[in-house]
Amino acid sequence: MTEHFLTTDIDYNMLYDTEFNVDGVFKLNGSPVVSQVELPYINIVDRGAEPGGSIDVSAVIQAAVNEVAANGGIVRIPAGTWRVNNTVVISGTRVSVVGDDAAGCRIEYYGTGAVFDMSGDGYLELAKMRIVNTGGTGTHGVVVGKSGSVTGWKYEVRNVEVDGFLTAGLHVANCEQSIFHKVYAHSGNAVGFLVDNSRHSTNSNGINNRFEMCRAHDNVGRGWDINEQSLATFDDCQSLNNNAGNTSEYQFRLGGSSVACRLYNLDLEDHAATGTNGITVSGSGHLLDGILGFQLTKLIDLNTTSNIYIGRVVPSTITTVLTIGATCTHTTYLDAGNLGTVSNGAPTSTYAIGFAGATRRLTVNGEAGGGYILFRSEQSVDPAAPSANGAILFTKDNGSGKTQLCVRFASGLTQVFATEP
Repeated sequence: MTEHFLTTDIDYNMLYDTEFNVDGVFKLNGSPVVSQVELPYINIVDRGAEPGGSIDVSAVIQAAVNEVAANGGIVRIPAGTWRVNNTVVISGTRVSVVGDDAAGCRIEYYGTGAVFDMSGDGYLELAKMRIVNTGGTGTHGVVVGKSGSVTGWKYEVRNVEVDGFLTAGLHVANCEQSIFHKVYAHSGNAVGFLVDNSRHSTNSNGINNRFEMCRAHDNVGRGWDINEQSLATFDDCQSLNNNAGNTSEYQFRLGGSSVACRLYNLDLEDHAATGTNGITVSGSGHLLDGILGFQLTKLIDLNTTSNIYIGRVVPSTITTVLTIGATCTHTTYLDAGNLGTVSNGAPTSTYAIGFAGATRRLTVNGEAGGGYILFRSEQSVDPAAPSANGAILFTKDNGSGKTQLCVRFASGLTQVFATEP
């Protein structure tokens, strides 16, 4: 068995849906599969590629990818500076193109279009490299997704830095169940991250894509432009200093027909205070929790939304924390003490629950007709007494099938406010 010593930390468990070890043997639950398979592994230096940035290596990389595309394999790009003049298409399935690390493996692009086009059926990975638009004519650093009426799935882009492209650093164009981890898209002439389904002939939504610890900064356009996504997750992502000076634009846009996306710990900042805004949201069923904003005009702008849930908000030097459009319905937000004055266009069905002011007063705000608290179930027994100066409001059955509204005090005594008529 040929030994391959890889220095990559790629998650092959995800890529191959099983355990992978460096000698090319698939294992399941720690034991080799009955039919052992040696996975093809190609170092582009072994195929004649020369580092240094003066000789085009795109044909060598493309030939290596084509060689492993049918049955899967690994193409390694070692540390060094590599000149690429033409788009490298990563096709097939179970193909991984891996650099040594984002700092040591530098791809300098002198062509037009995208540097890497991940257009195979799925299970494709690009990792650990820096991609620079050195020639100034490249439109995209990386394009991910399958063209046509069928959506590709389970792509991965990890530890990749994309620098200075004309249209988008990373364009996620038609895929689902894919992971983007520590991708940095910066200094571009337009958008950092463009996520849509523009390659799909029927324009159906992308599903269950996940972005982790990704950052867009210092792009001329938006940091993030998200469209037609369902159940997408954005976790610990950032958008910094994009759209400088454009007071009508946003660091992050979640739009189109997107449904049920989850945004956790999203950091939106404009360090130079040029007047840009944080995030604009359209669609339905989204959860925004842990939204941090710094030196923005508007932090959160809801535009034609329904069933939006906003959790923790951490504003710093923000003019308006939350704006709710007139056509928005069923907006619920927590942590009301951090929201300040909510600017709205008389939307319907807006609810706020949170702690307001130094008195730590619980406030419940509803529609024009007033707010309310709904108890969906009754206590089978009285709850434990709270600590000193506390009280617990609850409902219970009085033993005769009638609901009672009660409060229990720190003394352990329970007071019945009302009994169902």
